[in-house]
Amino acid sequence: MTFRIFTAIILMMALLVHSPADAAADKIVLTAADGQRIVGSFSKGDSGIGVVLLHMYRNSKESWQPLLEKLQGRGITTLAIDMRGHGESRLGPEGEDLYKKVVARDPELFNKMHLDAEAAILYLTAHGTDPDKVGLIGASVGCSVAIHTVSAGTAPVGTVVVMTPGKDYLGVSTMKDIENWPGIPLLILSSREELERGASTIYARLKNSGATLKVFEEDDIHGTNMLGKVNGAEELIADWLEESLHKSGEQTAPHLPLYRLKLRVHLMKSGRSGEDFIPIFNEINEIWQSQAGICFEIEAVYDDTPLANGINMTFAPDIGFFNGYYDGEEIQMRDTPILSNAPNPANSPTARTAAHELGHVLGLHHRQESDDNLMRSKTYGWMLNGEEVSIARKTAAGMNLEDTSRPDCEPPQIIRE
Repeated sequence: MTFRIFTAIILMMALLVHSPADAAADKIVLTAADGQRIVGSFSKGDSGIGVVLLHMYRNSKESWQPLLEKLQGRGITTLAIDMRGHGESRLGPEGEDLYKKVVARDPELFNKMHLDAEAAILYLTAHGTDPDKVGLIGASVGCSVAIHTVSAGTAPVGTVVVMTPGKDYLGVSTMKDIENWPGIPLLILSSREELERGASTIYARLKNSGATLKVFEEDDIHGTNMLGKVNGAEELIADWLEESLHKSGEQTAPHLPLYRLKLRVHLMKSGRSGEDFIPIFNEINEIWQSQAGICFEIEAVYDDTPLANGINMTFAPDIGFFNGYYDGEEIQMRDTPILSNAPNPANSPTARTAAHELGHVLGLHHRQESDDNLMRSKTYGWMLNGEEVSIARKTAAGMNLEDTSRPDCEPPQIIRE
């Protein structure tokens, strides 16, 4: 085989593996506060969320590719950077080769990497990401840099994901940094074989300050090595970002137009008064309107006459094993469902369960990854991710009342005759 033919084959292979996410990304150059030149790969999304990704030791921004594709598919803005001494950020401000310090594990170098992350965060906020919608994702020593960045408090961060964190990677003291943890959501991912290297201790310290720990049983999945090897890892991270950064529904951008759907609630079997249901109905609409731009024009009646063009829901003190279910025609609901707790719970178990069943009407399936999910079974969680919002709005568009100019739904009505 001639060199020319071999080169052509290599070029064809490169074209075949070049993903849509690669094509959508722009190469950018940042300058950290101390003058260090940092190269990144930037892709603009439309969800309002932006994340900075910090690689492992002696890795580069390219190691994030499987996750980047998932995040960009959700409309999340991504900025993966080569931290100083790595990849295209190898040279220092004076042209010195910082890779020598990387190989020597120079703690001074690694303790300055938070400046690289801060520069990337500021780039995101300058290019359309709200300061309260910024996430950091780190792998291995990138975990330490992410936590150090939050501890420094000089750039806005709303949530953090760390993949195989350590107590003290390369001289960056994570255990010292978490003393200044501000209580933002922290997702800790680790294999069981590496759990004691830092993940379990960090979680023990921060479990009451926003931390969640997820342990995988697979071996040899340190840091970004878990991507593509742990089933559902990319989805788990994407869901976490969307849920934690949109945990306050009032802070999310409104979806327009507002879709208004007719809902008739039948109370003739219920053991609760009609007045009891007013705050329940209001919370159902808060859950759906704040996240998906969908609300329900609710009329509660004391008969079993179904609504021909709309959704029907019937309440009773007991419906057997279920808290609620949708049979394809109407929703059956228990007056007071029994639910497990969630980190960010809804107020009413009845409102939460009714909102969950309305999700099934709107085309959503169960999603069990997090207790905060609205579509998880039997918890107080009320949050939707971006994909669920998209599906629900597409379904609602076909059921919507004609007037889309309304900014809100009418207050719920109790009809006693």
